[in-house]
Amino acid sequence: MDIPTRRQILKKRKQTEKKLMELLKAVKRESRFDEIKEIIYNETSPDGMMDILKILTPKGAKADLKEIVATVKDAWNYFPHEIIGGMCPADLLLTAHGKLP
Repeated sequence: MDIPTRRQILKKRKQTEKKLMELLKAVKRESRFDEIKEIIYNETSPDGMMDILKILTPKGAKADLKEIVATVKDAWNYFPHEIIGGMCPADLLLTAHGKLP
């Protein structure tokens, strides 16, 4: 497994933000973006991922579930979590290899 650089992490986070906004726009829920970031930041269990999936797949919406799940997984791995000191899980890889203070 390649260890991402800090620049790659930030780039991936930006790409994921853009993709989330596209998915939210498709289901007319653009205003929920901050809620998704808050769910991830304040997570205490993987149930938060299900909450995000519910936001992105409202009843009756036609959606590419594979694309949505991949985007939620990226958001979970590249957005900050309070429980790990405001870092994202990808940052932990850098820390484990001495590349992040």
